Amino acid sequence: MAIEYGRNVTFSEFATLVAERGVILSRSRWAYMLNGEGPLVRDSRLLQAIADVFDVSYDYLVNGSETMPDVVAPHEEVLRAARIRRVRDHAIRNLTDIAPGELQRVLQALDDPHRD
Repeated sequence: MAIEYGRNVTFSEFATLVAERGVILSRSRWAYMLNGEGPLVRDSRLLQAIADVFDVSYDYLVNGSETMPDVVAPHEEVLRAARIRRVRDHAIRNLTDIAPGELQRVLQALDDPHRD
């Protein structure tokens, strides 16, 4: 959606898109979904609504068991780079107290995930 909108979509915008599909999404419920915690993370109605918003199948969203949808494939590298950047930023903010050199190894692994 960031590619379609040219920016990250706000919670309010996303909640509206999901509500158009008959599902109410609170901030706390969204936080549970993002963190993968809580009993509602497998709520099939919400997951189907999210799949519809992203124009992917429920099975792809939940299991990743089918081939990458045409809507996702052209943006795979951009999406992967954005995700790595977010994880890298998180590591820099939260791992500064680990043993010397460990943060650097984590960052190198993120920068080159195919390294042996």
